[in-house]
Amino acid sequence: MKAARMSIMVLGVVFLMFVIAPYGVSAQGHWFNGKVSIKGWEVTGGGIVGKAGGGATAYFNILDDPTPGSNRYLLTTCLEDFDLDGVWHRGLTTAISKDDIYGDPAVAQVWDFTHESEMNFPPAIYAYPMLYVKIKGSLTAANFKSFACILRDESEGLQLGSCSISFKNVVEGKVPSGCITPP
Repeated sequence: MKAARMSIMVLGVVFLMFVIAPYGVSAQGHWFNGKVSIKGWEVTGGGIVGKAGGGATAYFNILDDPTPGSNRYLLTTCLEDFDLDGVWHRGLTTAISKDDIYGDPAVAQVWDFTHESEMNFPPAIYAYPMLYVKIKGSLTAANFKSFACILRDESEGLQLGSCSISFKNVVEGKVPSGCITPP
């Protein structure tokens, strides 16, 4: 009887290690820190108001979608409030199909958000980049840099333009709490 209990306990530990634990770790995703910038034009219903430009620090969380049979990554962005220093807001979680990711997952890839994906930055900023991803052994150590990018900022009027996005891995302890805690 004791042997049967011991076997059940061992099986339970093995089950936790190989079935539940990997999802607990992967459920957090990987955090990245970087820059987003725009250079373009501000537009109103009456026409072109003038040039638009600016940039911001952003955080990115990339999670291999845990849904059974899924073939995509989930991406959540986080941006500091434009008016309140130290206040961070999460964007809506969006997805990129792994069918829109090209290249060798051990060396370098191109992530194409222009096909059926977007990056959503709060409050209402949408970016459609093509990112070159230099992989340093795994996604957790990868560097992302756009080589093509368009941005539509609907947060205060309308700004349209080209954008630049780059980010690299950061430890979760350096990510602002407003980015980690869901709204």
